[in-house]
This record gives sequence, structure tokens and C-alpha cells, in this order.
Amino acid sequence: MVIKNILSGCALIMVTIIIGCSESAGPSIKGQGEGVVGKLNNIEVENIPGGAHIYYSLPENSDFAYVQAVYSTNSNGEQNNKSSRYSDSITVKGFNNAESHEVTLYACSLDGRKSDPVTVEIQPLTPTFKRVFDSIKARAIFGGVGIEYNNNISEDDLTLYLVKDSLGFIKPIQQEYLEKEEGSVNIYNLESESTNFGFYVKDNFDNYSDTLYSTLKPLYEVELDKSLWSNPKFPTDTWQNYKHYEFEMLWDDATTQYDNSFETGEFDEFPMWFTIDLGQIVKISRAIFYPQPYWESEWPKVFELWGAKEPNRELDADKPFNDAWVKIGTYEPHKPGDDIDPTVPYPANGFVLSIEDAETLPEIQYIRIKVLSSWNGNTFVDFGEFTFFGQPLNKSE
Repeated sequence: MVIKNILSGCALIMVTIIIGCSESAGPSIKGQGEGVVGKLNNIEVENIPGGAHIYYSLPENSDFAYVQAVYSTNSNGEQNNKSSRYSDSITVKGFNNAESHEVTLYACSLDGRKSDPVTVEIQPLTPTFKRVFDSIKARAIFGGVGIEYNNNISEDDLTLYLVKDSLGFIKPIQQEYLEKEEGSVNIYNLESESTNFGFYVKDNFDNYSDTLYSTLKPLYEVELDKSLWSNPKFPTDTWQNYKHYEFEMLWDDATTQYDNSFETGEFDEFPMWFTIDLGQIVKISRAIFYPQPYWESEWPKVFELWGAKEPNRELDADKPFNDAWVKIGTYEPHKPGDDIDPTVPYPANGFVLSIEDAETLPEIQYIRIKVLSSWNGNTFVDFGEFTFFGQPLNKSE
């Protein structure tokens, strides 16, 4: 009986101890992390196109985790940006004008507690999509329209859209991504008829510019007839093919087939060149190069296009690029591994070779391809297919 009472007393003491420990530990756990997060201070604003960089001093709370910026844009409504505790700034973007806007900043903890708000006034510079739109100049080119632009000074992803106003209806034609600060975009395969085209720019925040309309008539252009082409075998041409990779495979419309390409035999050093007789006098407008997808290490890396109307064979032997020849352009096609998929059927896998100011080039009959380097460095170069476009002398509108 005495032993039983002693055990009962011990059990009661243990329960009391456990309860006591639980009660004393409770307030400590419950109260952990409930401190107020200090707000941001020393705010400074650097306005940028379509937004602002906001700089600040961070709070000293040990549980501070990130900064949150809350603001609204016309295209997407309320926005929330976050910046980690390791940064002293946050960037807000997507505004479609250069007016004043309010941004509310919070210092936040991991469990979602926020500091008192700090409201900042920003006044973005003119958004980049508007700057680019204001710079657009459009003109008629062979087979389409050419658009020049500049002022793409921010890191926004911009898209240029071309539309056609047909009987009062807007018909989208093509979109082009603008990656450079300035440049030009050529849009081809348009009919040679007077058309009211529209151009506008969109950014990655769904902001749209106004639309610039211009009535243009693309210059007449056709794909040049490959059945007229031949190998003129000029004195200095490196035209010898390797094994069964015949020269005429340059224009047989079968470039994606395995073993169907023109491949040069090994030669001493770059540059090397060969010539194609187009079989008619033309105004050359552009070209498409289709690399052979199965031999990408042997692709030409950099090459030039030259043209001549009536080259002198005897003079060509001593001076291959004499006054009869005019340089059309320098090109670097796809890097091996980029954009060329053997499963994509020809002719959807080509590299467009635009010709600057093609309208001012003289008429030609001969095309010379001068190779300056290959991707693997070897003088053993493989070509898939070439297609040329232009205006035959007796075909003009």
C-alpha cells in the first residue's frame, strides 16, 4: 500500500513536470518570429524606359527575407515583384507611358509578415516599344517590304508585326522579333501590288504601339529557274567535287537527303571559290542557303557572294575578282547545332541571305561563292543547296 502510494505520487509529480514544461515552453514557441519587420528607408529612384530601378537600405531584422513591390500597369493590372535580401534594389517594368505612377514597397519575412508600406513615386521614361515604333521606316523591296528601326535600348523583348488592310479588314501577315538596338527586317513572299500595310510594335508586357500605315508596292520577284543553271568552270574555281558529291547537287532540290550535297575536294588553303552560271541576266534580290544537316562540321562558316554580268575568262585567270565582279554580301550561316533539324523537310530549313540595297546592284548572270572559313577549320567544305531570287531582265513590272 505504501509502495502504491509512492508510485502514485511519483506519477503525479511527473505529470506536473510535463505540464509545467509544456506551459513554460508554449509562450516561447508561440512568440517566436512575431517581431515587426522594419520598413525600407533611404529610397532612391532611377527612371528607365517603361519602368524604374528603386534603391533602398534594408532593415536589420534577422528574419527579413525579401522586398515586395506592388504596382499596377494598364495592360496587366496589379503586379507583384520580389527582390531577395541580398539585393539593395528592385526593378519595376511594364508601364506603357511616361506618366507618374505609384509603387508600394514592403519588407517581408519568410512567413509572410510585412513591414509598414513605403509608397514611392516613379516617372518612367518613354517605353522602348514606343521609341522603336517612332523610328520605323518602311519601303518596298524585291518580293516584299523592308523595315528599318532603332532605339531598342532596353532589355525588353519586342515584336514587330506586319498587317494588311484589305477592304477595311486587318489581316496579320508576319511577326519578327527585334533583338538588336537597331537594324532592319525584310519580309518576303508578298505580291507585287499596291497594298496598304500596317506596322506596330508589341513588348513582352502586352503593351502595343499605334499602327503606322503605308501604301507600298513590293518589287516584282521570282525564284530563279534552276533548270537554266550550269557550272561554267572558270580558270581559278575550286569546283572539283569529292567522290560522288557532284557540283550540280547545289541546285537539285534535295538537300535534306543523306549524301545529297556538293562537297569540295581538299584544297591548300582558304579562300576558295566556285561559280554558277544562272543562264539568264537578272537583278539579284536575295538567296537562301540550305546546309546539309548530316555534315554540319563541314559547313562553310563565313562566305561571300559575288556577281558579274560578262566576266572575262582570260582576265579572271590572273585576277579572279576584277572590275567585272561586284560584291553582293558577306554571310555567316547557322552555327552547327542551331536551327537545322534533319526532320524538317526542305525547303523549310534554310538560311535567308538578305542583300542590302539589292535594287541598286547591277544586273548579273554569274554568281561566285567565295568561302573564307569552315566550322571545323578543314579545307573540305560541304554545301547543301542554294536558291536565288530576283527579277529576270525580260520580266519586270
